[in-house]
Amino acid sequence: MATSKIDQIEDQFTCSICQEKYGKLKIPKGLKCLHSFCEDCISEWAEGSQVTCPTCRVVTKIPDGGLRTNFVIQNLQDALESTLLAEQVVHCDVCPGHGQQIQAVVKCLQCHDFLCERCQSAHKIAKPSRDHRLLTFKELASGNFKDEIRSAKVIYCPSHKSEKVEFFCTQDKVPICMKCTIIEHKNHDCIHLDTAANNLKSKLNDLVQQAESKLKNLIQISQSTESVKNKIIANTQSVNKDMRKNRDKLIKQLTEQVETYVFLLLCQKEDQLKMIMPCQSELEVQMAYLQSAKEFLENLMKTCSDAEMLLTAGQGEERMKTLLQEAVPDLPSVHLPEYTVTPVGDLDLPSLCGQVDCSKPAPILIHEGNIPLGDGQVLYQVEHTGDTILVGVWSNPKDKPETRKIVILDEEGRKQTEITRPNMFGFTELPNGNIAVSYGPESCVQYCSKDGQLVKELPGVKGERMILNKDSQLVMCDTGPNGVSIYNLEGKWVKKINDRSESKVTIVKHITTNTSGDIIISDPNDDCIRAYNSQGQLKFKYGSKGNGQGQFNAPNGLCTHPETGDIYICDFNNDRIHVVSREGDFKYFLLTKDDGMNDPKDVCFSPDGHLVLVEEGGKVKIYKTRQ
Repeated sequence: MATSKIDQIEDQFTCSICQEKYGKLKIPKGLKCLHSFCEDCISEWAEGSQVTCPTCRVVTKIPDGGLRTNFVIQNLQDALESTLLAEQVVHCDVCPGHGQQIQAVVKCLQCHDFLCERCQSAHKIAKPSRDHRLLTFKELASGNFKDEIRSAKVIYCPSHKSEKVEFFCTQDKVPICMKCTIIEHKNHDCIHLDTAANNLKSKLNDLVQQAESKLKNLIQISQSTESVKNKIIANTQSVNKDMRKNRDKLIKQLTEQVETYVFLLLCQKEDQLKMIMPCQSELEVQMAYLQSAKEFLENLMKTCSDAEMLLTAGQGEERMKTLLQEAVPDLPSVHLPEYTVTPVGDLDLPSLCGQVDCSKPAPILIHEGNIPLGDGQVLYQVEHTGDTILVGVWSNPKDKPETRKIVILDEEGRKQTEITRPNMFGFTELPNGNIAVSYGPESCVQYCSKDGQLVKELPGVKGERMILNKDSQLVMCDTGPNGVSIYNLEGKWVKKINDRSESKVTIVKHITTNTSGDIIISDPNDDCIRAYNSQGQLKFKYGSKGNGQGQFNAPNGLCTHPETGDIYICDFNNDRIHVVSREGDFKYFLLTKDDGMNDPKDVCFSPDGHLVLVEEGGKVKIYKTRQ
């Protein structure tokens, strides 16, 4: 039992160079790559003041005093040995020097020696070891003395071999003894070892938390990648199956068509032959009679005398005249079949066999977070502005509008802070880093800092949703008669664009712009989007009510791709993301319910091209997409 447990982690406690286990004579030394080797082996790999890891080839600079001992491996090895003591026989470490093999009964925490009963008694009497702590194997295996075992371990100063390490030099960042504080490290900032350890534990805990967060993110990416991989495999198999099915169908139809044509051709042949055969028979009879009469007259002229010819010619002459007067039979009218072959290269094979379109990106989820919401609260807007993500939390007027706020996240979706803005409708970040906040068609726009301090108020600027255009102007949209209004950053009115819904307006519209200055409105009341050029002229209208291609069920937030100009729209009730060209043509569904979409509310692009999406229920998702 004990051997099998050790074998499971033998590599961890074994030097990979000499293949021997670590122990008192084989101290594990650690490199900066976290690989460890016994001191004797790794010293042979040293070149001057540095050593190259035999495993990964990373170079480690050898510090003064030599490579650091890997206490983690030592402690794990000690802990494992302690749990196995009750299951195996351990011999005394002192008696073997006298040529004996006697079973040990205790372990000295200070000397790290296993002792038999006789050596235990001597250990308690000897002056250097009388105060040492001895634990039985049962006590070691219980796990109740971990803190005592750890505190009993003594590390001696590399400069003063007999002195225990008790301090830590913050300047040179090394543990030192009392003598070091008054000699080599005099006038340095030296603190007690436990204080330094506590400070280090705090830093290490922060690193562990960061590692846990990154591991969680890596797991999400791995799961998303696995999901995309499975979709690629399944989709390839499905497309391959459909292509082969279509091929077999085409072959079957082609074979049936050819067989039909061949049958008709054979029937036509029989009909045509029946028309020709009587004529051919009559012609053969006439030709035979005429040839016979011709030969008769020729022979008459060649072989008979004049008297004989005159006596005989009358009959032959009469017969020939009769034959010559017979009518020649008419050849019946026939229609010869023609077969026109279209060269294979001229066929529209894609339309016959179908086309494989590999242009649709396969988004990979790289971050996913969740913003806790209260009663009546939902997520409704998102903006990514370099190093932060701004997420709007909405609550209906009847459900505590004073709880509306902007939550500020870092690039990976972790919450940093939040700004409460009662009665807020929309927001957008300004070029100077402040945030413009709108309060509806009956109120105003305020500028505030990211810590929530009011910077400026624009009383004449009104609207619900807002966005900055390419000229750094505020583009305001509301559901009332104001349509779309554009203001400069000082609040001066620039122009108005008439945008009207055909249906009764009950839901707030969303707005975005592109690099050309076009303004695109998402209208959940009409289930469409409308695009206007910078002069306010309608370029196109896209969408209608439904769940098919080019149809919406309450379109919400939207954005444009900074390079292609494609429009990305949240189809809220259909749980999917449309991608539409800048000319208003449907391209594909980027994400659907099968990809985990659930009430997508708004979407935007980060500066590095990642797609940031918020769902009404509180989820914030970041996708890597391929264009």
